[in-house]
Amino acid sequence: MSTTDLHETTDGRDEELARAYGRLTAALAAPTDLGPSLRTAIVRRRRRRTAARVAGGAVAATVVVGGLALTTGGSGPERAPDPAGQGGTNTVVVTRDDGEGLTFGPVELSCETAGRSGERLNATTELVLAPGSEEVLLEPLLHISVLVDDVEPGRTYTLPFEGSPEKKNVSSDEWTFVYFAAVPAADPAGEANEIGSDLPDSTGTVRFDAATCGDVPSLDVTIDAVLGSEVGQPALPVEGRLALP
Repeated sequence: MSTTDLHETTDGRDEELARAYGRLTAALAAPTDLGPSLRTAIVRRRRRRTAARVAGGAVAATVVVGGLALTTGGSGPERAPDPAGQGGTNTVVVTRDDGEGLTFGPVELSCETAGRSGERLNATTELVLAPGSEEVLLEPLLHISVLVDDVEPGRTYTLPFEGSPEKKNVSSDEWTFVYFAAVPAADPAGEANEIGSDLPDSTGTVRFDAATCGDVPSLDVTIDAVLGSEVGQPALPVEGRLALP
């Protein structure tokens, strides 16, 4: 396993979490508790999805994230003409501990059933890995999960935040939202940092102005916060607005 391995989960836990966030089949039920390993399941799901796409694609498969085209063959990286890669607004920036500001690439919106909690809206960027690797993170990964029936449009949530406006101390699959990012280390030999809105050393605010499912899911969220680390690394500042479609 690479020295830049992403954070591991307990054996057997990843499959359960993937059922909740991977939408592998419509028949699989969501677990009763996502637990603190939620972030790792997200990362692993994107890793598997990317690996499958590259394996089944052309020799020079390309993934575009943050305006940078990374190839697994053919010519070298080149700048894409549209850095955002899609319509809407994406000004979200995470500042790494070396002071470098990193942006996030195109975001996929999707909805899934969340049992008694209604519907969950997921916003996730593509996972970009080093060519030939299933472990080395090259670009920051963003994942936002929102219970659309629980979130209050226009409300500013103070971090760290767990639970919901009506309930406290609920299991993590009932949390109103999770705002998570995985950030590659400045040192290629370093471990990726995994940061989230629920961690005790998170501070700042997150505001949702829209979060809907239906035929065309939509999300409008603004963050001005420092998100704590799941893997014992420094908390990192994250700020900006994501509004889609």
